[in-house]
Amino acid sequence: IKPQPVNRTAFREHNQWLIGLVEHAITAANATILDLSDNYCWEDRCNVVDHDGTPIMKDSNTFTSAFAAEYLSVVDQVVAAAVEDIEDDEDTTELINTSRGPRVEAPTVAKINHGVGDFTPDIDIEDVVSTGVESWGARQVMNPGQSNVIFTWGDSHANQVKPRFLNRFMAHHAKTNHSKFPTIYFRSIDAHAMLPCLDSYQPTLDAIKALKPKVLLHSINWQRYLRPTGHDSDKQSEPPQCCAADYAVDRCEHQRPKDVVAFLTQFQKDMAELASSGIRVFIATMNPEGDQFDPKHMLSGDEVGDVRPVSKSAYREAHKVLVGLVEAAIHGANATLLDYSDNYCWEDVCQVVDMYGMPLMKDSNHLRTNFAFNYLSVVDQVITAAMS
Repeated sequence: IKPQPVNRTAFREHNQWLIGLVEHAITAANATILDLSDNYCWEDRCNVVDHDGTPIMKDSNTFTSAFAAEYLSVVDQVVAAAVEDIEDDEDTTELINTSRGPRVEAPTVAKINHGVGDFTPDIDIEDVVSTGVESWGARQVMNPGQSNVIFTWGDSHANQVKPRFLNRFMAHHAKTNHSKFPTIYFRSIDAHAMLPCLDSYQPTLDAIKALKPKVLLHSINWQRYLRPTGHDSDKQSEPPQCCAADYAVDRCEHQRPKDVVAFLTQFQKDMAELASSGIRVFIATMNPEGDQFDPKHMLSGDEVGDVRPVSKSAYREAHKVLVGLVEAAIHGANATLLDYSDNYCWEDVCQVVDMYGMPLMKDSNHLRTNFAFNYLSVVDQVITAAMS
């Protein structure tokens, strides 16, 4: 049986006599009203379970510790009121990290199964109506109509950050200053490289220049498109192409190591041009991924199987050539490097489940919607840059 949400208006009407007395007393005392339902009711819909399907209360009226720890941000203003000279707590809070510990709850088969395929990033995202067959620009938008603009460009690894943007939008909306929150455009298409080896790259780059956003975020799964198995002595394909996104379909024998260098050299030049024009450029580097993160890998029959952590240094060593080229291009473009693993690797240890035993990824390389919403705070600086 699927848990049914509660209607907020119906609850308030049923208890209107007492609510009226309580809120009148708070207002008369010149005190600030806190409504804890701001963190689990969206407009008039109050879900009784979180994104993972876990109940938010332990009984009829008391939040679970896990819910309060992860979601109850409405009380953050209590702490903020006690701290002087802090304009925005997002700039001063230490990055969230799910590998720091301690482990609060162990992984279970149910939790692991719930993580499989958990990827619904388009909540509160609107489609952009194109005026032509292909505008080469944004396809989706969040919070349209604001003067500050972020352009998010990439593949499904750009899609995976959308829930964190929603988290920040909800936080600002709750503080009644949502008009200050930027408009965020997205051209984030699954299995599209968004690099100079893609036909649509240059038209999209031109569209970004015409839009002149305040901030650009570029995020792709680098190793999927840049994995040459050809040799530099091989004849160049015309034109040089990205590898296909599907590893099984394309062994990428047509791509040579020097093609990758050429792609990233051009990418660096283009990003540097955007940065020099006044656009703040953020680019996500390669972050630890692989079968160890796949929830399906964590099961052994009807029991929890392998949930050993991954070594960040081992991942970077295994991909050191491409990591070096990508990060050199980011730094050479005078862009800000984002590393998503800052939120799930503590020093060299990258746990594959969070402190509540939930998988971080929905497969081998995509962060789950729940993880991104709650933990991917490394991208908060993108919002801060647009609002500054």
